[in-house]
Amino acid sequence: MATIVPVTVGPDPGDDYGSIRTAEAGEERDLPALDEISRIICRNFVDVTGFSCYFSGWVVDATRYIDIVTENAHPGYWDATKYVLDCQASDSFGYAIRFGEKDMRVDGLQIDCNHLGANVATAMYISGAGANGDIRIANNIIKLGTATANSRNGIVIEYSAEVWNNIIYDFKGGGGSCIGISATTFHNHTAWMYHNTVVNCITGFSEGGNVLSYLRNNIAQDNTTDYAGTYNTHSNNISGDGTSPDGAFQNKTVTFKNKVGRDLRLDTSDTEAKDNGIDLSANPDGAPVVPLRDIVGTLRPEGSGWDIGAFELPQAVAGGIGSMQVGKGLITLGNKWVGEQIIQNLK
Repeated sequence: MATIVPVTVGPDPGDDYGSIRTAEAGEERDLPALDEISRIICRNFVDVTGFSCYFSGWVVDATRYIDIVTENAHPGYWDATKYVLDCQASDSFGYAIRFGEKDMRVDGLQIDCNHLGANVATAMYISGAGANGDIRIANNIIKLGTATANSRNGIVIEYSAEVWNNIIYDFKGGGGSCIGISATTFHNHTAWMYHNTVVNCITGFSEGGNVLSYLRNNIAQDNTTDYAGTYNTHSNNISGDGTSPDGAFQNKTVTFKNKVGRDLRLDTSDTEAKDNGIDLSANPDGAPVVPLRDIVGTLRPEGSGWDIGAFELPQAVAGGIGSMQVGKGLITLGNKWVGEQIIQNLK
């Protein structure tokens, strides 16, 4: 079994690196040769960068990979006291994180996309890997902080990846082709897109062909177009307009806790997403990961069925405790990661 080698990214002198970009450059190495997993742990601070962060030049494989996590998880809505990657890159084609390696995982980040470049910019850009591998993007919150007249995107998938439990919003405003999640036409790859919530973009979800796409249990609301393209396999995807590939889930309005304030957790009064998802526990699409937990660690299902979108609404138990989450972040000693917390659901 590969050895996990952790480093911290944070604001303090004791941290290994002061930004995710310098961590990428400093940790680059041949992971299979060393039989290591490189774990980059982002601590609670705003990581402001004027440059794109491109993970390239590493050697990785499916069991020795790059793993980017946070020290403390966000609560499922934007929390500036937790880790924030504020990308203000001014290059013409910018990105907060570019996946130039085929085996990478990113879990639990908050990305504020403030690119100042003249052309296309993307928060998470899966491009340059050279081959299809095992890329996993989960439990992130991504927003467009600065609207411009140019194209701005949340997640662009050009090589095989599983993307689940992500919240993406506000990629709209100035113009251009602004997409929440895009599975593009390039490398005969596979895109698994499960349980994402995309709000107020020009296009919520887009599929460009020449990609094997699996689209299940997603929410798209208040986008100019909620879904564009033709998806190979799809089920239980909600749209606020008539574009969901699943006819029974078109023209639905999901009730969030505070949509205006971008708290996109399901409200207890919701009837469209709650319990209306398809059960993916049998892994019908052969995905690398079965999304058994939601963006904050709640086990699916809580009610009579899986909820659609990134959140599983906890169900109250009369006279009992209900659903309790015991940790989702990381155990630290000082500022060093030492192990993962146990997540429990008490019912």
